[in-house]
Amino acid sequence: MVADSVEARDSYRNVWVVAEVMNGKVQKVTYELLGAARVLADKRKSELWCVVMGAGLSGQVEGLFHGGADTVVAVRCGKLTVMAKPESPVHLWHPSVEVLGRSVLEHCDASHVIAVMLTGMGHDGAEAFTEIKKQGGRTIAESEDSAVIFGMPKELIERGGATLVLHVDDIATQLIKWTD
Repeated sequence: MVADSVEARDSYRNVWVVAEVMNGKVQKVTYELLGAARVLADKRKSELWCVVMGAGLSGQVEGLFHGGADTVVAVRCGKLTVMAKPESPVHLWHPSVEVLGRSVLEHCDASHVIAVMLTGMGHDGAEAFTEIKKQGGRTIAESEDSAVIFGMPKELIERGGATLVLHVDDIATQLIKWTD
């Protein structure tokens, strides 16, 4: 798009970096570019966007945020997705299941809590849900055979935080048993 005026041109203030990917890995030069682009974006009072394309790169998006990107454009689940920088530098996903679990632990008696971890990428919520179980709560992790993406339930299981591992079709029945 060609700007018709100075005002139109100046409205396109974001700084963009296109990530270099080789053999399924974001290359070091991308992080060097992000560092330099961060300085430029801050000077211009604009956002830094990073575009990354390739299969199996979703686990590397976190590093692009740590490298300075405010927004990352990537392919997730076969669709072009725009991801804003997480609101918390500690919790990389938002909304954050970890924050939800920590809030439950802070405000509720864990022995009265039932937490269900469904399909999802990464380890979001695994630590808090494991703590819920340790404090007497009950947790369910969706089984691998029904989870579209088995990352989050798998993390909960591997940490010993799952009271039960169930197919998604069996979770409601179990919740009814536990609450009757």
